[in-house]
Amino acid sequence: TIIHPPTREDIDVVCMPAIEEADKLKAKQVANMIMVGAFLEKRPIVKIETIVSALKKALPEHRHHLIPVNEQALKKGKELVHLNEKIIA
Repeated sequence: TIIHPPTREDIDVVCMPAIEEADKLKAKQVANMIMVGAFLEKRPIVKIETIVSALKKALPEHRHHLIPVNEQALKKGKELVHLNEKIIA
């Protein structure tokens, strides 16, 4: 929840239910990845595929089962940006 809306005009604020969406994925710990996905939709500095590839290299083998839900979370964040725009418009 945004308590004090920003007064600056050079930033974008995207409100989204990241924790609730992470709950729907049955993985509360991916709320941050939902927000990363939203950021990447607004500022595409890296592709989701690149992040997934990096996770495969960075995570130990016994954590690789978490990669698919992280990828889903990234995509959900990108999607939520557009749903939010429709609600505000």
